This record gives sequence, C-alpha cells and structure tokens, in this order.
Amino acid sequence: MANPLNLGTAETVGTHGGRYVTDGGYKLGETGDEEGTARRLVHLLDLPRR
Repeated sequence: MANPLNLGTAETVGTHGGRYVTDGGYKLGETGDEEGTARRLVHLLDLPRR
C-alpha cells in the first residue's frame, strides 16, 4: 500500500499468527476485521479518507 501523494510513503502488509502485520512490525488488526485493519492502515499512511 502506498500514499498516492507521496510515493516514498509505503508499507507492506502480511499476516502472522492470525493478525495483519506490517514489515515494520506494526500490528494492524486481526484477520476477519479487514475494515478495521484498512482504517488503521489509512491512518498509518496518512491517506485521505473516503
């Protein structure tokens, strides 16, 4: 995921132990809570909200 206004701001997200985790170790949420996880990722990357 990348911020379209700042291409240098990006984060890779994967799963580990039933949780979504960024490469930087930030725990975004549990699998099954994709909406909440997406909101936290938007906040992390400071993306505009829709």
